[in-house]
Amino acid sequence: MNDTPNSSSRTPRSCVIVKADLQSTGVEAERHRMALTLAEYFRTCGYSSVAVTVPGSKAQPAPISGSIRDHRPDVSALQPTQDKKPVIVDAVPVEEVDSTETDSRWTLFSSACEPYRCHFNIVCSASVAEAVRKRLRKLSLKDPSGREHYVWGL
Repeated sequence: MNDTPNSSSRTPRSCVIVKADLQSTGVEAERHRMALTLAEYFRTCGYSSVAVTVPGSKAQPAPISGSIRDHRPDVSALQPTQDKKPVIVDAVPVEEVDSTETDSRWTLFSSACEPYRCHFNIVCSASVAEAVRKRLRKLSLKDPSGREHYVWGL
């Protein structure tokens, strides 16, 4: 993880990964691995109230209510800035990049950015990061300032 959204001075050279005894396999294991990696990275960078949706996690992100369905981000945290702006993250396994369920989550999380004054990020495998960016453009999802949502390729 050599690049961070809007920050070049706080990039740590290494990151301690939380070891969890996850019973999940396949797609869920990939989602959990990515979520744990980004949650630990946020902690290392000084973010507070870091919550992650993995088995055994004491702090789970709050679900975001939608008109049709609620979705829970995989990671949530508060930025280490004076205004403590929230960040919500969706971890997307390779197999789920082109799913309607993913579209539903991304649309809800993107629309939550303005009323909750938060940033929406996506973490995925580096091999599909460009496909994720294209999918966001196809869905016309941007943050309230008109910028594209940040995609972390691991």
